[in-house]
Amino acid sequence: MSAVGYAWIQQALDTPDFLGTQQARAAPVSRIERLPEGALLVPPRLVPAQELLPQALFAIKHEGVRPDLLAVALRRIPPEQLAELARSGPNGVYTRKLCHL
Repeated sequence: MSAVGYAWIQQALDTPDFLGTQQARAAPVSRIERLPEGALLVPPRLVPAQELLPQALFAIKHEGVRPDLLAVALRRIPPEQLAELARSGPNGVYTRKLCHL
């Protein structure tokens, strides 16, 4: 299955594996499910676009804030994309968290 959220960011940016068994991945489920070891199973309809910004937003929303991986990802997201995100949804809690970082 394909990686989602922080696991996708980790693979896309070729960073060390800090997630271990807690990697989110697409799976044939009907809703997001957390496994006992901490991994998330995500239905295909909820998998974000294969880009840093949507994956980072998904990760913050469903996996919490991981400053180590977000710091690496945010360096690669063009500032214009973050500015547009802030303009389009300034009251969104996950948008504010991401833009604050």
